[in-house]
Parts: sequence; structure tokens; C-alpha cells
Amino acid sequence: MSLCSLTSVVLALSSCGVIGTVPLEASVFQEGAPRAQSHCGKSPRPAIVAPKPDAGAQAPPTQGTQDNSPCPVADPNADSDALGRAGQPHPPISLRNDLVDVLAPTGKLKLAEENEISLRIHEKGLVRVSTWQNQIDGRNEVVPENLRGSEMAAPIIYKPDGSAAIRVTPLRLGKLQLSVSGIFPDGAVFRRAVTIEVGVPSILPRSLLVYQGGNPFGQAMIRLYLHEQPGRAWMQVRAFYDTVKDPIIIDPTALLFNIRTNDTTPALRLDEATGLLTPLHVGHALIESGFGQHMALTCIVVEEKFDLGSANHDQSRCEELLHSGEQLTLPR
Repeated sequence: MSLCSLTSVVLALSSCGVIGTVPLEASVFQEGAPRAQSHCGKSPRPAIVAPKPDAGAQAPPTQGTQDNSPCPVADPNADSDALGRAGQPHPPISLRNDLVDVLAPTGKLKLAEENEISLRIHEKGLVRVSTWQNQIDGRNEVVPENLRGSEMAAPIIYKPDGSAAIRVTPLRLGKLQLSVSGIFPDGAVFRRAVTIEVGVPSILPRSLLVYQGGNPFGQAMIRLYLHEQPGRAWMQVRAFYDTVKDPIIIDPTALLFNIRTNDTTPALRLDEATGLLTPLHVGHALIESGFGQHMALTCIVVEEKFDLGSANHDQSRCEELLHSGEQLTLPR
């Protein structure tokens, strides 16, 4: 782990309440710095030493899953009770990734629900950790930007049989990297990461919205034009759950689609893998988007061209395609 990474972990742990504000003395990160002294009767731990810069040389790539995670951004509103209360001296910081193992789950976790992640902790004193999530893309690479809302402090759950765990709420379907970092009372810091698979939850979303990318929520309408360039549009999907603050992005591949139309052929073509809509002829279509047991209804209107000054726009909301008692899906 680089000096930047360790510093980021410590600052994040401090801001999310896992530890108090930790002044990082320069001597801790200088070559030849003294070894950190034990504060619990155990053997001393080595302090972190930053390598001397080599002019013109590039830093070697880091090794190990704990080093591939983007730097955490922690929740500033979390409470604190672990280390570094006001007026008390802080122990020197040392890197000890060997003190905690994060065990990879054997099955899929559930989206937007609390899931238990087992830990193997090799020393006493750890009471909470900081966690954050990053998406893993189709090239199996970790997306650097942390998922919005995923940074949080998680208390350690110690069980009667001596095992330990934390609870985590995944915020995307598919493959994610879950990162966990924390600090022990004697200043030992760890940062580990594990890959998790996330599937459809057992709970229903409060609302499922399908809308045109770049447009605001709440219209349940997508308009396409035959003579506009590029003339196509991408559907965006968001699921709203009571268990999480922000809407969750749903990849179109997780949905089941059906197109209702009164025409001989649909007025558009839908690429179910990407959500791309391509207009084919003037007309209306109602798209059913199924996610688990929830279905959203979105009206697609295809017109010849967009004319801002025209009063002859098609004002339809696909009323003729709605079954009795149905309505277009709006946020709630």
C-alpha cells in the first residue's frame, strides 16, 4: 500500500467515526523512523516507512486485493467511540493487513438489503470498520469512483462462537468490490477488499422508473424523432427502495421487456442489452419493464421531427395501449 493510500484510509476512518482525528507525524512515514511501541503489552509493530523517491522512475504496481481499491470517502455523520478521544495521545500508525481477513460470500448477496459479511479477526479491540463499494465493469476492472452512498461505518458483530461479521447493503447488481478498513487501539491499520456478487432482492422497490437519459424523472414518457440525428435514445432505469437513500441504477440486462403496440410492427426497436431505442416509423408503443415482481410502464411516442414552435405535437400518453386500471409508472 502506498503512503497516499494509507493516509487516505486513516483520514477516512477518522472522518467516519471509526477513529478520532489522528495527527500523522512526519517521523512515522520517514525512512529510519522508530518502531511503533505497543500499547497493550504485545510486541512492537513496525511503523510505516515511505520509500525514497527515485527521480525519473515509475512506482511499481501494487500487489494484493487490498491495494487495488480506490481511496475511501467516509460518512462524516457517523459516531465515534473507538480511538483517539479528545485530549488523549494517539499511538503511531502501522500497517497490518494480516490482522483481519474479509471472507468472500459463497452465494449472491441481495441488492438493497442488509447482508452479513464474515470477518476473521486475529487481535482484540476492533469495534467498527469503514466500508465502501466499487463496481467491477465488463472488463473485470474496478471502477475508481466509489458508489454513491456506499461509504459508511459498520459496527463489528461478535458472536458467541467467537466469529465476527459486519452488515453491508449492496447498491448495484452484478459484480462489486467491497473494501473494508479499520484501526486497532494500538494504531494498527488494515485495508482489505473482496469481490461480491449481487442479485435481485426479495423486497420490492417502492418505485421503478424507466426514462430517457438526460431527462428528469417523473415523466414516464420518451419521445423519439425520425428525422433527428442521432434520433435514438437510451432508456435509464432506477429503482427506489425504502432501505436506501438514493435510487439504485439498474442495468437493462436485469430487466425483462415487452412492447405493446396496435401497429403491425412496433414503432421502435429496443436493444434489451443496452436499453437503446431506435425509431422505425411514426406511432406509439408501451414498454413493459419487469424487474423481479415489479413492472414499470413507459410510453414511447415516435414523431417525424421535433419542431419547438409547432402546435401539432402528438399529445398521446399511450392511453389506447393501457389496460383497464393501468397507468404509466411515476415516482412515488
